[in-house]
Amino acid sequence: MIVEALNTLEVESGDTVLIHSDLTALRGEANRTWGEAAEKLKQEVLQQLGPRGTLLVPTFNWDFCWGKPYIHERSMSHLGMFSNSVLFDKRAVRSIHPMFSFAGIGENTGKIFSQIGSSSFGSNSVFERLLRHNIKIILVNCRSDIAFVHYVEQQKKVGYRFMKYFRGDVFVNNENIGGTYDFFARRKSDRSSFNGEGLYKLFIDKGIMKETVGVDGYPVCCVNCQDCDTVLSEKLDHSPNFLRKEN
Repeated sequence: MIVEALNTLEVESGDTVLIHSDLTALRGEANRTWGEAAEKLKQEVLQQLGPRGTLLVPTFNWDFCWGKPYIHERSMSHLGMFSNSVLFDKRAVRSIHPMFSFAGIGENTGKIFSQIGSSSFGSNSVFERLLRHNIKIILVNCRSDIAFVHYVEQQKKVGYRFMKYFRGDVFVNNENIGGTYDFFARRKSDRSSFNGEGLYKLFIDKGIMKETVGVDGYPVCCVNCQDCDTVLSEKLDHSPNFLRKEN
């Protein structure tokens, strides 16, 4: 289903990859259920990465922003079936953050998830670790859904976001370790949308994103975090509102 595309994108055994996915096309390949499509994608990616590789997914949950407690072992990902398939796999490890957690399967989860701080996108966040280890971002049937761009936005201090702080209960192994967590958030009055088309074109034109197709013709793309950071940072230096599209 996905192995041929990963080979074309030079994803190799031992790599660490972060997957963003839309299962719609994968589900239609063989009339699978959502759960079957998620499991198939997970197993094929892990097969490609081999025993020393690591699969990461975002498992973000924003209930904490609305005053609800975060329960590390039970709070589900709000990002769909595939992220929850990885999150609740018995082999998975989850980073501790009430809003922007990640889950992973593989030996590099310890290096990336250990001693994460309270910042969502800033210092000592998982996003900073993704950059440090130059993780490959794989986009399955979605060309521009790259959460890492929020790290770059915060580093460049874009004017359409501001630092907001949330405090609440965070339960890990039945212990409340709650505290204050920052979030470089969009303003409620901002009615613009994300310029995904522009981001995709920028990365393709700069030659840092590779693209191929899956079995049914859906796009599969790959860009590494350091290239993403360099190219997008330069673009935001000259066009601070590049990632905003007015509606």
